[in-house]
Amino acid sequence: MIYYIAHYFSKIKLLGVARFFKAAWPRLARSFLKKNKKWDGVPPKYKTRHADLTFLYSIALKKTDLYELANAYAYNTFSFLGSHPACYLKMPWYEDVRGSEEFDIKVPWELARFQYTPILAHAYAQTKNALYLNAIKKQIISFLDAASFLEGIHWSNPMECAIRATNWIVAYHIVGDELRKDAQFHKQFVNSLWQHMLFIERNWELYDGRTNNHYLSNLVGYAYLCSFFNDTKRWKQCWKELQSEFAWQIQDDGSSYEGSTAYHKLVTELFVHGLLVAQQMGENAPSCIRETLTSMLQFADATGDLCIGDDDSGSLLHPGLYDLHALARNLIIVPSDKKHAIVLYKKFGLSIITTNQWNISLRHHAYHGRQPSAHFHEDVGSVTLSYNGIPILVDPGSYLYTGSKKWRNYFRSAAQHSTFYPVGWNQKGDDLFALHIPEGHATCEQNARTVRTTHSLYGFSVSRTVSWSDDAITIQDDVCNATGEMEWHLIFAPGITLQKNDTGGWDIIHDSKCILQFHCDGLTFEKRETWASPSYGVKKKVWALQAKGRLSAMKSVFYCNKI
Repeated sequence: MIYYIAHYFSKIKLLGVARFFKAAWPRLARSFLKKNKKWDGVPPKYKTRHADLTFLYSIALKKTDLYELANAYAYNTFSFLGSHPACYLKMPWYEDVRGSEEFDIKVPWELARFQYTPILAHAYAQTKNALYLNAIKKQIISFLDAASFLEGIHWSNPMECAIRATNWIVAYHIVGDELRKDAQFHKQFVNSLWQHMLFIERNWELYDGRTNNHYLSNLVGYAYLCSFFNDTKRWKQCWKELQSEFAWQIQDDGSSYEGSTAYHKLVTELFVHGLLVAQQMGENAPSCIRETLTSMLQFADATGDLCIGDDDSGSLLHPGLYDLHALARNLIIVPSDKKHAIVLYKKFGLSIITTNQWNISLRHHAYHGRQPSAHFHEDVGSVTLSYNGIPILVDPGSYLYTGSKKWRNYFRSAAQHSTFYPVGWNQKGDDLFALHIPEGHATCEQNARTVRTTHSLYGFSVSRTVSWSDDAITIQDDVCNATGEMEWHLIFAPGITLQKNDTGGWDIIHDSKCILQFHCDGLTFEKRETWASPSYGVKKKVWALQAKGRLSAMKSVFYCNKI
């Protein structure tokens, strides 16, 4: 009843009320599921509808390293979120094989996403080598024996169930005819997919109504299940929700409202797959959705490998499997390849500057209360910088989430970003997945050679101005009416070393060559050692510069000058 009340409110556009009611639904679901744990037949509407999807995936397939990956997975050789590749005699469905300081549930979840099954399926389809087909069956049977319905960590998160179901179904698109020949396996497999559908539809991840990539994953996995079972009634409701989430989660500039470039890429992948299933189900997606998805792909292209906010290295399908943009082109979504010197994503809060020598980003304060803050960092005013393709200043990444509260808070802190803030500033508290972010006043300005951001996040006005020429980057900070000292940090990329020079500044050294110099007027910077995380579960030692001060004019200037 609550779920239908929510949909009624959705129709009359009271989205916030709708999300409140829907968020209550999962709490009522588990008792029902426990009474419906078994399903022993194939529903009358169940058919194979896989030819078109198989064709699309084949076009977009990345064939480089496909067999190398398939051979490794066929012999149970895996690496998980920073672990070294290892061959497992028994699949470690409940182990953190990395030996983290604290158990990190994301490691066994990563294995149970089964993102390797489509790779094995493609390898079998191209070679007819039974090794790959048998590996799919053995690994799925091993999981079904180890993870009974509703029991254990693999039935605790609907997003994980949705990603697992999606990968199973994509593999089935490719080798379903062969899998059906094993009647006992096929019955177990289809029964489990039905249970995945029941679990997802009664445990939507709506929380306080500020939906995110979790709810979107729920919907996309559910869409694949609707297609698999040819359940048009369930599909129609799922399709309405997917369209609603396009409007809710994607901002006017094409960016995800979660404040993370990595999660934007995940959300883009999810929406591409949602539209792909819609095409398979005979839907004609509105032009506004295609335009939005095109804008999302443009934002993903513009940010490239730039890391802003959280990054858990997550994806729907294995990133080595296929080219997302090639898949999107089959949906007639072709983003422009036109490059601009300065691009401002005002809703996301990011300026990107591209010149012949420099690649620069500047983070603006941009937050609205309807946005979830789980994947934001304390990074307002932070700068990243590359010179002639060499990373100089970087965002440090995330490293871990629940695996270590200490490291989680360390990596998303202001001190781990190339920015400035009041000494003692802390938005995190004890919550691993939220920041206290006042909406505050903020402006963004730019011209041909300058970008400026101004905000009042700290309770007083501050601004950062980035200017550039062919030979220099100048960063100027202005602070008005601060009540205490301010703190400045610069986080350098792996492979960069720092050496103090005769002028009191610092030489920036790459491959034993001094490629840049850094000077500051008014502050004395000292070197410290810190960490950066290029991907989830991996951390590397890097150098940073830091300074504290309360300048009489409340102004400081930084120069990064080419030699």
